[in-house]
Amino acid sequence: MSFKEFLESQSKRVKIRIKGDRLRIIEENYLREDKIRSPTEYIDYLLLSDDKGGLIVLDHGSAEELKERLIELEDEAYRLRKLKTIYEIIAAIELFVIILLLVV
Repeated sequence: MSFKEFLESQSKRVKIRIKGDRLRIIEENYLREDKIRSPTEYIDYLLLSDDKGGLIVLDHGSAEELKERLIELEDEAYRLRKLKTIYEIIAAIELFVIILLLVV
């Protein structure tokens, strides 16, 4: 097997996800069954595990994926906070209108 054939066989194992102007390469096949596979699993392990003194080693790709996931979650939380504020304003206006209708 030549080096070119090796690279072609390895590239078939890698998934590519395009989101906007970003290209994300997801390498899942090299992971063993006992390793953590996704950023969500890292977060679950850190927050829910009884082993608080454990060591977690991330490769660069997993760290970048975790960083992107955290940014997405922060953006979603910001969007939901804005939506909550809008709903609170609408509810206050509705309450004000109901009180006005009851008084008049």
